[in-house]
Amino acid sequence: MEGEKVRVLFNNIFSKIEGLRNYAIEILCKLIELNAVNPTYGGPGELKRADFILKQLEEIGVDRISRYDVPDERAEGGIRPNIVALLKGSEDKTLWIVSHMDTVPPGDLSKWHSDPFKPLIAGDKVYGRGAEDNCQAIVSSLVSARALVETRSELKLNLGLVFAADEEAGSKYGVVELLKRNVFRQGDLVIVPDAGSPKGDFIEIAEKGILWLKITTHGVQAHSSMPHKGLNAHRVGMKYALMLDEILHVKYSERDPFFDPPYSTFEPTRKEENQQNVNTIPGKDVIYFDCRVLPKYSLDDIISDAIRLKELFEKTYYVKLGEKKIGVKIDLE
Repeated sequence: MEGEKVRVLFNNIFSKIEGLRNYAIEILCKLIELNAVNPTYGGPGELKRADFILKQLEEIGVDRISRYDVPDERAEGGIRPNIVALLKGSEDKTLWIVSHMDTVPPGDLSKWHSDPFKPLIAGDKVYGRGAEDNCQAIVSSLVSARALVETRSELKLNLGLVFAADEEAGSKYGVVELLKRNVFRQGDLVIVPDAGSPKGDFIEIAEKGILWLKITTHGVQAHSSMPHKGLNAHRVGMKYALMLDEILHVKYSERDPFFDPPYSTFEPTRKEENQQNVNTIPGKDVIYFDCRVLPKYSLDDIISDAIRLKELFEKTYYVKLGEKKIGVKIDLE
């Protein structure tokens, strides 16, 4: 009897979700139109998107809505908003669905076939900046909440919905802040629908550790026709990056089939402009690494390897200008 009751409940919920197809498409398209590029990458942040999500939650009629604004002068309105909604169950334990509102920049616009902030519907797909990462999760959360409310489903666990800021740049203004404010409790369950597969049958039960390295190499600027009067920060920085890349891939090379890909990744990704003209030896060079590390390895060990290599380079590379010896300096952040 209990099994039959559950089957009927699920059928009602899934039938309601199917009926919300047009609503889901409408919400997804609206979210894409609301530019939420992370301020770390020069965007406005999540404010407009958060206000829109708040309105949807109010219309759905969830039991509780909380908003946590974190100051950030770089962002529109000077804040990074985080939205937490709750549908109450019969127990204290909560099942959380955590999505994020910010996106990365669209990149080279010439590579897009359409405006990244104007949704394009082609067949059964919607294209636009953030359509997958992470608007699909936002839409799924809203559709789930609406289906549960409209079917008047009785919940055993609370259903918590989190719409967080700053996931694309480290979560300092998002989940980290929510953890500080004790939004989550020990024993709660968490689903993070940040990726998946076309069939929806791919489930991750663990995450790689993430480490972003900013490597700033300081040399001595000079005219490129007089290289003996300078210390080329670009050359030294490239050598450091290539050597670090090789060390990390060799030392941390074990595999774990739980993950996709099944190994740690260490990718040099971003390069800041060091000179606008060709005929100047740069005195400063900045490069970034994105590292995704299997749980069996310690991020502190990787940082220690980067520091040891930095110290070796600082002893090795220098220039003599008259009686003065100036060595390269490498900062790691």
